[in-house]
Amino acid sequence: MVSLFSKQVRKAWLLTVAVCCGCSMGSGHVVANPVGPVSAPSSNWAPVVSPEVVSAACGFLGADELQGALESKAAYRSVEEKPVEGQRSIAYGCEFSRVDDGSGVGSLMVTAIKGEAAPGSALAVAEQGCLGEGQAQPLAGAGDAAMWCRSEDLDTLVVTVKRSHGEVRIAHLTLAGSPMAANIPGYASLARLLGGRL
Repeated sequence: MVSLFSKQVRKAWLLTVAVCCGCSMGSGHVVANPVGPVSAPSSNWAPVVSPEVVSAACGFLGADELQGALESKAAYRSVEEKPVEGQRSIAYGCEFSRVDDGSGVGSLMVTAIKGEAAPGSALAVAEQGCLGEGQAQPLAGAGDAAMWCRSEDLDTLVVTVKRSHGEVRIAHLTLAGSPMAANIPGYASLARLLGGRL
């Protein structure tokens, strides 16, 4: 079974990095780092301030914070995935699942692109992962730019972009299943939380 993070790397991260970095999709290649799954910090730990260097994804969003924002009664856990190295950046992934049955809840991918990439351009590229043109719903007050939409895979995509520490940082949060009206305030809350931590 392919994880949500793996699908994201192929569809969102590569395209975003290619466009923002000014390189073509054909140049370079993606190599999975052989580190393997790494234990995430405890589910209630997350940075209160933006880290100087991005080195993991699970620290940006605690499993209990995701559970709370989605108002789920099930307990969640998180596991840091292997980083994926690109030509000019590294994508860090965190998988979220239910504790009771292990079913996937979502994944968070965080990457940082050095240089003068515009946050709006990165978000525009991420919008290409939405099910249809014009489907992205902007989220105010989250980073430099943020949106949510139904993805091409019929999951929910929440993307937050922020210029921080001399680079553009992008958080792609994919939630299993189509968007639900009751969760829209939760999507905004998650985007603001990530925007404050990127």
